[in-house]
Amino acid sequence: MFHLPHDLKFFYFGYQCPHNAYLLARIKTIAWQERVLLHLFDVSNDEETCRKYNIFSPTMVIVNDEHRFHGPFTKERIMAMLEDEDVEPVAYAVRMSDDVVRGELVPITPDSVLRTCVPCIRTEDRGLCVGNPNGSGTC
Repeated sequence: MFHLPHDLKFFYFGYQCPHNAYLLARIKTIAWQERVLLHLFDVSNDEETCRKYNIFSPTMVIVNDEHRFHGPFTKERIMAMLEDEDVEPVAYAVRMSDDVVRGELVPITPDSVLRTCVPCIRTEDRGLCVGNPNGSGTC
């Protein structure tokens, strides 16, 4: 079996979003299956790590200390980066409307995160959006 002598760094912003739990499970599986060293960073309330690695997204992967990838990822994309293939960014299609939304911007906390559930994951299942029991922070 070929073992890649590379590493993965996965940065995630607590469990305020169900995608973070899915991606955490996915990156652990990739690292285990491919025998790649994995470093995990929960950057909730960790401004120093956010500054050090220039984190500006609730999920980020650094592959081989060279490739940075923000947002949801597939195993295939991570494997391509591990093998140093040139991986082009994929455009994210944002659905927009002319609707004007007015309101108050508030930090994401265990109490406020439930307000983001329906617009974010498009489901009424607010159980998927329960905040990190240890609290959430911002970077």
